[in-house]
Amino acid sequence: MFCAKIDIKKAFDSVSREFLLARMLQKGFPKPFINWIKACISNVNFSVIIEGALEGFFSSSTGLRQGCPLSPFLFCLVMDAFSNLLDERGFKDATLDNCRILSATLKEFANVSGLHINYDKCSVMFSKKTRNRDLLCQALSICNVSYKLVYLGIPISFTRLKVEDFLPSMDQIHKKFTGWKANLLSFAGRLQYLKFTIQNTIAYWIGGSILPKTVFKFFRKTCSKFLFFGDIKNCTWSLEILFFCLNRKGVWVSL
Repeated sequence: MFCAKIDIKKAFDSVSREFLLARMLQKGFPKPFINWIKACISNVNFSVIIEGALEGFFSSSTGLRQGCPLSPFLFCLVMDAFSNLLDERGFKDATLDNCRILSATLKEFANVSGLHINYDKCSVMFSKKTRNRDLLCQALSICNVSYKLVYLGIPISFTRLKVEDFLPSMDQIHKKFTGWKANLLSFAGRLQYLKFTIQNTIAYWIGGSILPKTVFKFFRKTCSKFLFFGDIKNCTWSLEILFFCLNRKGVWVSL
């Protein structure tokens, strides 16, 4: 098996507006709504504020850009077309033919949507039994081979993940606690924060990977310290003990 992580050059800025509108029509959106979106993404006039006053207007060929709340939804409509192409052609084994089909699919999608691949930032991961990796990488035009990929903050690997693979996630949870004024929250407030923020974050990671026991114990101890004492400043020993255990196993971590 193989898993490829694809990076797109300036995704929403380079997407074809005509392809987006055609895709919306194909998905069955009402024409008045499509016309509203068309007015937002094309033929938009901008003005510059100088000393608190608007000075003139200039036109632009593209309106909505990355950062607009509407942009992610429109971009998902575009990428849905790519997902349909993958579903139609199907990819299972890490064979040379499948890699060539995937490469041809990426080029076909780029020609119609304007979304071209940045191969320097792409990477591919192979299972242990995969042979002819060099030929497969050449067919994919991807030279970066990794044993682990990080997708939306979740580490993905064909092998069993180690504790050090979750150190960024553990540090993220630790920052969520230290960034809060815990002494201003009641016991019920800390309980709600753990239930709806921390547990949802941990559940998101569990949905994509299996947490080692050491990581689970770290979350349990830190959450207990926050709930009952309202402050984890004195709980830094948890990270220090974790780093000490990793160092004794030969995994050196810089603080």
